[in-house]
Formats: sequence, C-alpha cells, structure tokens
Amino acid sequence: MPSSNSTVRPFSIPTAKRARFASLGRLVLGCFALMLVNGARADELPSTGAIVLENPSVRLEFVPKIGRVMFFGFRDGENFLWVNNQEDLIYEYNLGGWRNYGGEKIWPGPQALWAFAQGRGWPPDPDLDGSGVESVKRLSERSITVTFPVSKIWGVQLSRTFELDEQQPLVHLRNTLTRRHGMPVPLQIWSVAQLPHPDSTWLESLTPVPTGGPYLNLNRAADKPPFTPPPLPEGSVTVHGQWTTVSAIPEQRMKVGTLGGAIAAVTPAGIFLQKVAFDKTGAYPEASSVQVLLNNRYVEIETLSPLVLLDVDESYSFDITWALLPPTGAATPDEIETVLNTAVERLGVEAK
Repeated sequence: MPSSNSTVRPFSIPTAKRARFASLGRLVLGCFALMLVNGARADELPSTGAIVLENPSVRLEFVPKIGRVMFFGFRDGENFLWVNNQEDLIYEYNLGGWRNYGGEKIWPGPQALWAFAQGRGWPPDPDLDGSGVESVKRLSERSITVTFPVSKIWGVQLSRTFELDEQQPLVHLRNTLTRRHGMPVPLQIWSVAQLPHPDSTWLESLTPVPTGGPYLNLNRAADKPPFTPPPLPEGSVTVHGQWTTVSAIPEQRMKVGTLGGAIAAVTPAGIFLQKVAFDKTGAYPEASSVQVLLNNRYVEIETLSPLVLLDVDESYSFDITWALLPPTGAATPDEIETVLNTAVERLGVEAK
C-alpha cells in the first residue's frame, strides 16, 4: 500500500406524586436512550456482526455497527485489543455520554481543539465514534473499505481501508479524511488502540521533544500556576537507544509521547507493533507523534498524523501498518530493542 499523502389522553397527577413520577420517567428514558442511542444497543456484545479478515497468520474483526476494530491477534491466538465489560460500559456511558467499547478507532483532531469544533471537550463526535459506518465495500478476501457518515460537527468524512498481507501477520491501514463542509479548524488523524496492560510499551524517539529529552510527560497539567504536569512515577520510564520504554500499571492516569514513527506493546503473547511515517517537518500539536496512555484498567497506544487544513472536497490519507511479532520470552531490554529495530527496518516506512 502506498505511504501517506498530500463524517394520550391527558390525566391529572396529584402534586405530591409528580416528583416521583418525573424521577421514574427520567430513569426509564435514560435506560432507553442508553440502549438505542446512535442505533447500537449497549446491551449487545461489541463483536455482533463483525466482518472477519484472515490470512494464514493473523485475524482482524471490524464491527460496522460501532465502527471499531474489536479483535486483532494471531489467527488461533488471543485478542491483543482490550474489550470493555458490559457493566463498566453502561457505567461510563451514564457518567460521560461515551460508550467505551474498547478496540481501536480514529478521532479527527487533537483533543485541545475539540471544544472549538464541537462546542464541548467531551465526548467524541458520535458520527465518527460509535454510530457505525455508512457503507462497507469488500475489496478481496483480505481487504475491505469502510466509509463513515459525514460528521455534522467536523464537516469531514472518514474512510478506512484494511488490507491483510497474503501470508505475514501484517495489516495495512489507510485512513482518509475528506472535507465535505468548510470549517477553519485543522485536522489530525489520530488512531487510538486500547490494549490490556502489556509488560512494557516502546515508543520510537527519532528527534528530541521541545523540552530537550527523548520523551514528553503528557500528564494533565495542574489547575494552578505554574500549570506543570505531575511527575511520572519513578522508574516507570527508561530509555534504550532510540526507544523510550514505559513499564507501569499506574493507580492514576499517566501519558507519555515521543516524536517517532513506531510504537509497540510487548506482551507474553507477542509484540503488537504499529508503524507510521513520521514527518520531521510536520506540525504535531502535542509535540509527539506516538503516545501511550495508561490507567489502572488498560493502555492506549496511539499514532498521530501531522496537522492538516483541508479545502472542501480535499482529502488527506495517513497510513499505519500493524505487525505481530512472536513472543520474546525472557528477553533483555537490549534484545527487545534489536527485535524492534529489525522489524521497523523490515516494514520499510522511512521518516521523511
């Protein structure tokens, strides 16, 4: 696949009972909305209606109803992606209006701009996350293109092509945003994959971040001067050659980013590697092109395109390659670094 380039009859209720009826009504309506919002029921398993792509080495499942990849793993192996449980899914929806299914999805811009584009900082745009796709086109036994509805908020339409290698545990993803309505807000293709906690996460560091080191502390800043983020837990981040390694299961949220073109989760079942083309001249609003977010339930490995500003009917594509590597067992950090360097070189997506 080519590399990256330049959507009743009235009745009376006694006053004393009205409040109780109102509360009951809100509860019933809330449950009904939870089950039916955006056309997908919250009490359905996320894998319902999945499209399966397989080759002799790997298996991928995409669920059109919710617009997410919900399974990725070796053909006869376990899922490398984290999938939420039903109880927490409902709780999180009631808490913040977002159904956190797990899996992998695309968001269309840096979160700092969401409030300006959406009029709110959270939850994500439902047309691009949770409402499902508009169409699915089967290109081959190993490839599909899915197209999402036009985003009424961002004025863009997302399409994604998934293509499995003929034999190897590789998937090539082309993610394309097309501007359908004018809006003076820049875009960024942001892939977020949720995983169970790995042994460690490795982020490629090809160039120093603005603070001068190989990685950036992306923890949320304090709400009073000097607005600095809380420090990363001691010993949770180390540097091995051109890789920054994060190995922690924090009690609270923590996030790290680097300027590079690869990120990998090292697990007992194998290594999940994502590779993109890092643009040394591109604008990355969070001063990082690969990121890992950790909380006490899962991690998110994230790849981010540079910012782009599109005219109406103009498109931008950002390619990602997913690769699964065999388990490394009791390998040392130096041995894991060698494995990752070899794999990244083999994938052949060079920095610009």
